[in-house]
Amino acid sequence: MIRRKLQNLRLLLISGDAVMVAAAFLLVFKARFTFLPAPRGIPEAGPYGVLLFIALLSSWLSLALNGLYRLEGAFSRIEEIFKTLLAVVAAFILTAASLQFYRGFSYSRLFLVLLFLVLFLLMAAWRFAFKAALRRLHRRGRFCERILIVGAGALGRTLADLLSTHQEIGLSLAGFLDDDPTLRDAAVDDIPVLGTTGEAEILLRRHGIDAIYIAIPMGDRSKLERLVRTLQSTYVAVYFVPDVMELLSLRAVVEDLHGMPVVHLSSSPLTGWGALLKRLMDILLAACGVMMCAPAWAIIALLIKREDDGPVFYRQERMGLDGRSFRVWKFRSMKTDAERKGAPVMAVRDDPRRTRIGEFLRTWSLDETPQLLNILKGEMSLVGPRPERPEFVQEFAERFPRYVLRHRVRSGLTGWAQVNGLRGRTSIRRRLDYDLYYIQNWSLRFDIKILLLTLMKGFRHKNAY
Repeated sequence: MIRRKLQNLRLLLISGDAVMVAAAFLLVFKARFTFLPAPRGIPEAGPYGVLLFIALLSSWLSLALNGLYRLEGAFSRIEEIFKTLLAVVAAFILTAASLQFYRGFSYSRLFLVLLFLVLFLLMAAWRFAFKAALRRLHRRGRFCERILIVGAGALGRTLADLLSTHQEIGLSLAGFLDDDPTLRDAAVDDIPVLGTTGEAEILLRRHGIDAIYIAIPMGDRSKLERLVRTLQSTYVAVYFVPDVMELLSLRAVVEDLHGMPVVHLSSSPLTGWGALLKRLMDILLAACGVMMCAPAWAIIALLIKREDDGPVFYRQERMGLDGRSFRVWKFRSMKTDAERKGAPVMAVRDDPRRTRIGEFLRTWSLDETPQLLNILKGEMSLVGPRPERPEFVQEFAERFPRYVLRHRVRSGLTGWAQVNGLRGRTSIRRRLDYDLYYIQNWSLRFDIKILLLTLMKGFRHKNAY
């Protein structure tokens, strides 16, 4: 039933996109050939009908390839707009390329550009309204997949907490199944325990369950086998949640070891062509950045030198890819004897060690810009987890064992944590979660999105000190 509902919603979304393409076409056609009259007058309808058909097919294809017809998950608003923009740009390229095969007619270039500009605005507004309405329906229990979680232990509660936090994905939790007699007719975190695994078949029918998630320890093998055999005779979808979630910190990849499958639990996505393209983008953009920043760097160097006649640059040891240390380039923002009196300490608000020009540089993150040189040397990347000092890495790794996984990729000048406001003295745990999310979900498009967000949000931040 839930699949049929999703199909109907997907058809509604596809139909709405077709309406947006037609509306954009009519609006732009009217504006271009009525309010901005062309020298040759209003063109023939036939060739522009072909253009409308090609634009519609190109839009559908581009939206599908960008995952914008998947309703099982949820994008953030910014990600939804970004993906829509990419899809419309791709549709524009596909349409323009396809028109090269349509000989004997010259289309208005202005019309084509205006068409896809208006199409992006209409489609972004339509999709925002559609997803907002869908989220409200999900929160009211409409168009949702009703599920049961087998196991009210730590793993089951973690899954339930995830579902309550992300209600927009359309999974409605009916309750738990658990064989613990003390939980009979009880509630765990306000979620009812409906019965035992032996009553699964009856409870599935009684509560109209669409899917069941098994979240019991793998050590309880006999119970697991009995439950799976029971569920095989039902029509519900069955999912197994392994109790090794904490180990799967990065992408888990199944590899073949001479016929024996082994699971690599900490595989980095930055390998092969992906790593090569990322490195090429780093070199190209960093080189452009150095040339653009050179005049500003000269002025900053003069101001630093004028204030106290100390060194312009400060080279600090940081830890990068695979735990290898390197020295980052920074404009000196503190007094020359800032750390002579003791062990390294993090900067704080109104830090007395800062110079006057250093306060300005840190507020606007300009002291970090020389790290473009580290990027050109291959020690860093434009996007990645921010590099930390070895002393702090050791401290954080003792508190958060997964912290070392940040070093599976090159450190970055900016990162997913930073564009989400996690800079300075903010939660290390939250910063780690954002960094690991970036590594798990890396793509070149994700890097471009982070760079654009960095430019859009600016370099000034309240926690930059």
